[in-house]
Amino acid sequence: GGYSPHGLYAHVYLNGLYWGMYYVHERPDDSWAAQMFGGEKEEYDVLKHSTSRVVNNGLGGSAASNFNAMVSAAGKVAADPGNPATYNALCRMLDVDNFIADLLSHWYATNWDWPEKNWYATHRSPDGLWRFHTWDAEHSMELPEWSSDNVLGLSAYDIHAKLRANPDYRMHFADLVHRFFFNAGVISYPHTAEMYRTRMAQIDRAIVGESARWGDTRSAVPHTRADWLANQNQILTRVIAGRSTVVLNWLRNAGLYPNVVAPVFYVNGAYQHGGPASTGAEISMQADGTTWYTLDGGDPRLPGTTPASTETALVAEDAAKRVLVPAAAVSNAWRGGSAFDHSTWISGTGGVGFERGTGYEDYFDIDVQSQMYNRNATCYVRIPFNVTVADLTNLTTLTLKIRYDDGFVVYLNGTEISRKNFTGDPAWNSPANASNPDASAEVFESFDVTAHVSSLRLGENILAAQALNQSMASSDFLFSVQLMAGRSSASEIPSGIAATAMRYGGPVNLTKSACVKARSLSGSTWSALNEAVYSVGPVAESLRVSEILYHPEGDPNAEFIELTNVGDETINLNLVRFTRGIQCTFPSFELTPGGYCLLVKDI
Repeated sequence: GGYSPHGLYAHVYLNGLYWGMYYVHERPDDSWAAQMFGGEKEEYDVLKHSTSRVVNNGLGGSAASNFNAMVSAAGKVAADPGNPATYNALCRMLDVDNFIADLLSHWYATNWDWPEKNWYATHRSPDGLWRFHTWDAEHSMELPEWSSDNVLGLSAYDIHAKLRANPDYRMHFADLVHRFFFNAGVISYPHTAEMYRTRMAQIDRAIVGESARWGDTRSAVPHTRADWLANQNQILTRVIAGRSTVVLNWLRNAGLYPNVVAPVFYVNGAYQHGGPASTGAEISMQADGTTWYTLDGGDPRLPGTTPASTETALVAEDAAKRVLVPAAAVSNAWRGGSAFDHSTWISGTGGVGFERGTGYEDYFDIDVQSQMYNRNATCYVRIPFNVTVADLTNLTTLTLKIRYDDGFVVYLNGTEISRKNFTGDPAWNSPANASNPDASAEVFESFDVTAHVSSLRLGENILAAQALNQSMASSDFLFSVQLMAGRSSASEIPSGIAATAMRYGGPVNLTKSACVKARSLSGSTWSALNEAVYSVGPVAESLRVSEILYHPEGDPNAEFIELTNVGDETINLNLVRFTRGIQCTFPSFELTPGGYCLLVKDI
């Protein structure tokens, strides 16, 4: 969860008596914060569990008052989520990167003994950022039968709930989700399993002593290392193996991760997310929609902006449609692409659904309760629409926007273009294999189907859907769809694009090390940010520190470090940096074979 205390495992003895294995770690208080972030410990506000548990008041202030001011700033974001000024003001008080990372660590681990307690927060008074630190998180990574509590979406003082309607916060959240859940990120599987096995290996033999000391506590038959191993393997197979997917799907449904696929990077045609590359190597990108990228480390998206939509509806939500709840198998021709007579089907406009309580009644005009409830979980929908030459001109994106409870398979002229919450071949009475919560079902979810633009035909088309309820006995059902076309000319640059961003049109040659950042834009929806650093050329192999002049007598400003290219190829030092001792990141600078440069103090 961002900045956490360091610790180690140890065998503990009390007056010579073995007391078991313990995890000895730092306490994230004012002394720890000063060592971690700089300054003096007297400057730091520190809270434990809540504003009523003040560990330290920083110089000239109150930790509780300062924390409440940050929470109040989050409340102002909730009151006016579209106002960039209120969100920027909050970002000057809260380390948002740390906050999101801390949330994801608790959400992933299902730490049910949080957030009402078991956290620390530190803040360097008066103008520092509040940061959260994990504490006492032993109720994490437990088997489902040990705890059924769901912590997804929770946060201390409901700060996340106050921020989630802000588009920049959601975009920032999505960017960190992509960093952690994709490209072998820290919360991606099997990386999570590898980390867990590493932690197991640290105490694999030590657990023998622990079990000998405490294995018979609350158990007539002593627990042994074999019992411990069996439990750990249960967690690996029943929790960790699927947890990343569970959390990522929840994030998608909660609007914290977009359905527009982020660009994937390839070097010379092979997948490679960062790392070494030869001079002149080609980096290519695969993604949904139009890809915008930078090579200078900047974000292609301008914060605080949403690209103006250039979308038009090929199929509007209130389009005329035909609906059938099948009582037996129907020819697959209903999906479009060939002649089919739907004249006996229910006709109407708008959404399709039913509601036995309250909730969905405003989202459908075609009521299928009598046909579906306790009869069938499947509903067929056919929507005829026309496409003109103007519709196809400069067409760059195709997007489905769907309200659904609980799943669907969608076809365009007989070709499947999208599905959600269903696997395998659909039968006439198939149910969805997962649910979509009511709160999510009422909101349009976007699905990029640009790859199927070629399925559009000039003239009459059929958009068909097999809409799915999770159960015949479900008390409600909803399906409503739009098909949106996005268009632009090759020279048109949408609003919200950074000045240094470039539209991806084909492989890019890397002539120097670069931090590549890229997003896909589908209509007005951005993907999460994909970013990777490529070390181009034999920099690591050829660059050497050849001389150091440290603290010369008489003039300390005369210190220098000499670097030499000992290789036989010119290297570019762009992004080369010192990580310890001094702070320096090189700009673009070429060093010829045998050439050297001096790094001196900036005076």
